[in-house]
Amino acid sequence: MTRKGSSTGTNYASITYSQQYQVPLHSSVPISVPSATRSGFEKNLRHFANQSLWSSLEFDGDGSWILEGMLSRSLVIIHDGSYMKEISPTISSAATMIYCTVTRARCKCTWADQSDSAGSYRGEILGGIMTQLLLRAAADGHRGKIPSVGADCDNNGVVTHGNSPNTPLPASQTQADLLRVFKNLVATQPFLVKYRYVQSHADDSKRWKDCTLKEQINIRVDSLVKKALKVAHCTGKFIKNNFPHEQIWIEMGGKKITGPPQSELEEFWGRDEAKRFFNEKKIVPAAHFNTIWWLGYERAMERYPKTFRTFVTKQVSGWCGCNSKLSLWEENVSNKCPQCGFEKENSKHLTRCVDPGRIIQLKESIENVMDVLDEANVTPELAQMIETFLLSQGRRTMEDCTHVHSRFLPVAIAIDNLGWDSFVEGRIPYRLITTVEPMLRRDNPRGSVYLWGAKLIKSLINITHKQWLYRNSDVHQMSEGLNAKQHMELTLRIRELLSTKKDNLLDRHHHFMDVDFLQLGSGPTVMRQVWVANVEMAISVAKVARGNFCSKETLRLLRTPIYPIPTQPNTHAPKIINPARPTARPITLIPSPRLERLSRSLYHCTRPLRQTSTPAT
Repeated sequence: MTRKGSSTGTNYASITYSQQYQVPLHSSVPISVPSATRSGFEKNLRHFANQSLWSSLEFDGDGSWILEGMLSRSLVIIHDGSYMKEISPTISSAATMIYCTVTRARCKCTWADQSDSAGSYRGEILGGIMTQLLLRAAADGHRGKIPSVGADCDNNGVVTHGNSPNTPLPASQTQADLLRVFKNLVATQPFLVKYRYVQSHADDSKRWKDCTLKEQINIRVDSLVKKALKVAHCTGKFIKNNFPHEQIWIEMGGKKITGPPQSELEEFWGRDEAKRFFNEKKIVPAAHFNTIWWLGYERAMERYPKTFRTFVTKQVSGWCGCNSKLSLWEENVSNKCPQCGFEKENSKHLTRCVDPGRIIQLKESIENVMDVLDEANVTPELAQMIETFLLSQGRRTMEDCTHVHSRFLPVAIAIDNLGWDSFVEGRIPYRLITTVEPMLRRDNPRGSVYLWGAKLIKSLINITHKQWLYRNSDVHQMSEGLNAKQHMELTLRIRELLSTKKDNLLDRHHHFMDVDFLQLGSGPTVMRQVWVANVEMAISVAKVARGNFCSKETLRLLRTPIYPIPTQPNTHAPKIINPARPTARPITLIPSPRLERLSRSLYHCTRPLRQTSTPAT
């Protein structure tokens, strides 16, 4: 059976005829299909370097309508950029759309770029580069004259640079790497480019049907560029940062610089000097300096006031106002820790102090760190490792807190390479961030690991800072002229003097022991100081008049000898000794209710000093 027309088959076949209407197959060969002829637009794009730029490109037909629209001035060209710090501070995205008002054909493309210099301005410039490359691909090979082509953008900076492509860039120009490419593309186009400003987010102030065509396209491009950023954040797919017709490429330390060369040089040399300093002061070994997540540390510190950053600098360098430094220029300051008595109180002892109050404060700070870990859905195993390591106060390594076969052992080793002090001062390894990122994305695909990481760094720095505040509130916080330690010493002195029996004092001093002790304990500090001075004076006078009648401990605290110092006998009058009154009598304790009342009142009076950072009133 035969029929006329084209065949839908894919192979040629040779057969042999036989009886009984059977046709045996002898051999076959695929039908050759001529390759589709690409348009000039598509071929020119494929000749450009860095094909990762065009993975998202979509256009109607073969793209030849773009050149026709340029010749007939029927194109509407709009590009836009986006930056969402709350999603990622290192991603910029760009999108463009070319629309023909005659054929109603359109071309659109999106880019997502990852860079330490990410920002909305970088995204806007990327959109300009993308648009100029598409127009160049459409016009390449055309030998006739092309009229000026207009392009619209909602960023005045891009509009200014696009209309003055031959103006040199200032030395302090931000995003200089992209602007050089953009201005060079505009300046070398075979046609004149005119940029115009288009109002952004016009739909915020008017209805969709009331917006102009350019405003409607700009709204769609804005939606397109935001979607591209979110997709790139979830998939991790970005363009390579080399562009066609890029004339200058400056690398520093194996990394392309994106800002002003002078600033980049200063930052590069500053980082190298910091690496040398950290290694020389044994803060961070040089071999592990680049493993620290410095970008997150910078993001965490940028919102702190200057005074707080100064504290962090002093703490890291070892020059905070601890006793080991204060003793260098103040003779009456001891090297010892004022709370736990450690022999040498330096900046590293701050988080290692074993004072009970400091331990309580440390545990509260660690709870805040654990809350941050819970926000990222960190596995219980990793969270337990970090909590145990923090509670050890540097007495154990992270590896000791990790199971020998744990999959988080590389994280523990990376933290141990930096050390305990680096961890509680916010210098965390990049390995920890890459480990936590999939845990964060598991329940929140658009969650920003950069914002979470900066929050973790802040919670770790707060461990050190709260220890410093607690230490200073105990040592330096003044209330009624005394700090917390002096208040405690005054309380203990009062309790010691309460052991004095009223009958051991002279009659005219008995009223000192008849005061309202509840009122004394809850009253002003000066009242207690006066009472202590009066009682000490009364004991001293009675000692002289009657001899030593106080206990050895009381005499020691009064800095008086246990036995009276021999003196010359009085030759003017004989010494009268009353045999009924011994020269020294044992001390009897005051009734317990009085001691309890005073203790309770003193406790309630001094307790706020250790709980608040403001003077007690």
